[in-house]
Amino acid sequence: MPTYQTLLPSNIYPFLESMASLYSAIEKQMHMALLAGEKIGSIEKRLQNEFQVDSTTVRNVYHDLKGKHSSIKELRKTQTKELKSAISSIKKSITTQQKRIKTKLKKQQSTSKHLFIIHQKKRRLLYKSDHTQSSTSIVGWKARSA
Repeated sequence: MPTYQTLLPSNIYPFLESMASLYSAIEKQMHMALLAGEKIGSIEKRLQNEFQVDSTTVRNVYHDLKGKHSSIKELRKTQTKELKSAISSIKKSITTQQKRIKTKLKKQQSTSKHLFIIHQKKRRLLYKSDHTQSSTSIVGWKARSA
């Protein structure tokens, strides 16, 4: 817990809110234009005219957006690794349960619990496998220089 806090003057909040909405609007327009394949130079000029801002503001938004996209790419890489690890763990669990069923059958014991576990693991495996195929698309644009 901090021992001190700095409060901003109350008259600055409307300005900060308007700047946040302006940056958000510029970022949204830029994101859509980059997804459409436009180059940053033409986007920059169009956004300067549309929002009446300077080049520095547009470039700041561009670098923020580029950082968000690279962060998403890195996050997807780690999520893919975790998903592959989970899939291999599920497969290993299924083979373990199948071995237990074989030993239970030899001893003529009930296997319904293990069959149900295998059923659930296979359902989970199918879900995870489908998820790996659907999450292969990464952010749809590459950073371009002006």
